[in-house]
Amino acid sequence: QYIRLTSSGKAKYKREFSLANLTKKWNKKWVTLTFDIEEKHRRTRDKLRNKLKSIGFGMLQESVWISPLPIGEEVLELMESFGLSDNTFVMEVSHLLLGNPLDLARRVWHLDTFEEVCNGLIEKLHDRDPKRRRENQQQRDSKKRGLELLLSLPPLPEELLPNCVDDLKKLLL
Repeated sequence: QYIRLTSSGKAKYKREFSLANLTKKWNKKWVTLTFDIEEKHRRTRDKLRNKLKSIGFGMLQESVWISPLPIGEEVLELMESFGLSDNTFVMEVSHLLLGNPLDLARRVWHLDTFEEVCNGLIEKLHDRDPKRRRENQQQRDSKKRGLELLLSLPPLPEELLPNCVDDLKKLLL
């Protein structure tokens, strides 16, 4: 016995789990979502922000959110499902005229803080005495924190991630 997705099931999977797009190489484009939702609809606005965070968007400004993932179509459907087609604009930006994409990602997803923690864990993991066969509790805790840190990474293309990510992966995996 086996289970097979139909073509409509595959389309639904891609739509429901848009982060599956992470396997694609970055096309150097940004999906940008802007919205203007009145204060009387605060709950809808907050729900939208939480949803955007959950699918990997980063807040550039309170009502301007960006993602390097190729999920523009999914975002359009999301806006329709929220009933926000009239209050939002979804754009695909092909390049920045001023500024560096790496700097943008660092600012929006607070990657400097991530990198500090990452480098600290790498130092702790390198401090291990190679003559000791068993890891001590501190070493195991550092590995656990390292794995948790990797899992907390925003869904960004490799080109936008701090260099320490590869080093940490090599030490942990």
